[in-house]
Amino acid sequence: MAAASDRKRAAIILAGGDGTRLSALVRGMTGREVPKQFCSLLGESTLLERTRRRVEMTVAPYDVLYVVSQAHQQHYEPLLADIPRSNLVVQPDNRGTAPAVLLALIRMAAAAPEASVAIFPSDHFLSDDGDFMRHVEMAFDAVEQRPEFTVLLAMQPSHPDTDCGWIEPAHRIVAGGHDLYRVQTLWNKPDTEAAVRLLKHGGLWNSAVTVGRLSTMLGAIMVGAPELYAAFAPLRAKPPSARSVADVYRELRPAGFVEQVLGGAPVNLAALPVPGLRWVNLGEPQRVRQAWNQLGLRSVWSIGS
Repeated sequence: MAAASDRKRAAIILAGGDGTRLSALVRGMTGREVPKQFCSLLGESTLLERTRRRVEMTVAPYDVLYVVSQAHQQHYEPLLADIPRSNLVVQPDNRGTAPAVLLALIRMAAAAPEASVAIFPSDHFLSDDGDFMRHVEMAFDAVEQRPEFTVLLAMQPSHPDTDCGWIEPAHRIVAGGHDLYRVQTLWNKPDTEAAVRLLKHGGLWNSAVTVGRLSTMLGAIMVGAPELYAAFAPLRAKPPSARSVADVYRELRPAGFVEQVLGGAPVNLAALPVPGLRWVNLGEPQRVRQAWNQLGLRSVWSIGS
């Protein structure tokens, strides 16, 4: 990690999930059990490599932390062999995105407590990475001018999808010279009636890409998930050892960063719309096929069709 004085913008790539919903599809493609982020689902590059290239369009490589799980070592080590070990945040187990984010923020706070941070899942398809990262830069601008806000990148919906998160926006605000919208409610997988209503009244898909000041995100965890924040107290006083991290994780319940943390403290959430891009969260087999169709890969990958 760079010294605190050298560094204002940083990123966290979440790559510690088990990808269980895609396990059958991946097994059919590769003949083995591989978490989706380490698999080349959309061509020659793995999803993690695609995410890394996207993030490095805006954030310097030495300012990117990768959160992985120890059980996946054989998969992530070849892909991340060139990064400094200090940029690798290894969880003893996967306990969901909220502990993963908190562990990375604690690591980052030791080197750059004043940083602005962007959090990225590693299982997304985007039709234009450059345009998307231009909006991430806008979100950085916004939180640097208005540090009380945490910004979610919001995608234009094409249909009333009930399998993804939604953002119900409120009134417009201006931050960093950009138009954002206060978040009224975060919806996690709404039913059909709610999804239709959200689509009709200007709701947006939640990409889960999140930008905020490091201190603001720690505060959001403290308010939205106080038990989780308290559980990590032994890890904040000094650089934690692998044993101390394992001790904390042993007692953790799984928790989602968007669902439990941001959804639990939505007061200063803002949405930045990203118009004109096709976006797919590759969490389900049908979503992977949707991305294949958009990339013209269906004739190449026919597994499970």
